[in-house]
Parts: sequence; C-alpha cells; structure tokens
Amino acid sequence: MYESAITLFNFHKATGLWYTSVFSGVDLGVNKASRSTLDGKLNGDTVTAIIHCTADKTFVTADGTAKSYTGPKTYAECENPADCITFNPECDFIYAGAWPEQSPISDDEENGFYHRMNDTQDGVYMITSAEFFSLLPHFEIGGR
Repeated sequence: MYESAITLFNFHKATGLWYTSVFSGVDLGVNKASRSTLDGKLNGDTVTAIIHCTADKTFVTADGTAKSYTGPKTYAECENPADCITFNPECDFIYAGAWPEQSPISDDEENGFYHRMNDTQDGVYMITSAEFFSLLPHFEIGGR
C-alpha cells in the first residue's frame, strides 16, 4: 500500500498547457476489464488513487515541491498554475508512474494531448471523480 507513483496532468485553458505533478506514496488500485461493442472491444479499466495531503489541502510532490489544491474554476483563473493542482473530472487525467518531463506540455495536437497519451501509453486514466476526506486528510480520485 502507498507504494505507487502517479503523475497528475492538469489542463490550464488560459495558457493551453498541461501542467504535471508527480506524487509518490500513492495507493493505486487498478481494475482491468474490457467490454465489447459492435465496433470491437473498448477499454473498461478503472482506477482509484488515494493521495495524502495536509488538512489545508496542500500536497508535497515527489520532488519536494508544495502545491495547494484549488477547485477547477479557481484553477482556470490561476495566474501560476504550476503552483496549484486540481482534479477536474472529464478534463484532467493521471498516468500510473512518474512522467519524466516536468515542464508544461502544449495541447496543440490534432486530437489533443490526452488522446495521444491514451493511444500510446498504458496506465492513462481520465479523472471521473474526486473526494476529499478530512479525518485522515487525503483525496480519493476515481478514473477510467
């Protein structure tokens, strides 16, 4: 438990960039599944990630940087998106592992950066839910 590393990719619409945050000491639960459609199989994998934070929702990334949590609307208005994180369902995503590139990534690709990542990498999960628990401060992130 709490031995995995994940990378959170936050999209900042005002800059058109994806900002990364690598977290270690994460409990990552992956359920592998597939489902069939008339067009063929679809990935039905789901994931739950438990990320510890402080009571004021501050996270410490794998490189020791402190980042504060903000809601998706506040993050969209953030002047320094590299200093904050958010969990915006159906926009942001996580990657199972430590992504080596830490500088912001442009989203100027034809189908978008998320789709390229999902098509070329294993362990890419779109965030579908995020819930904060204050008793033992942490977020539980759901994805597919």
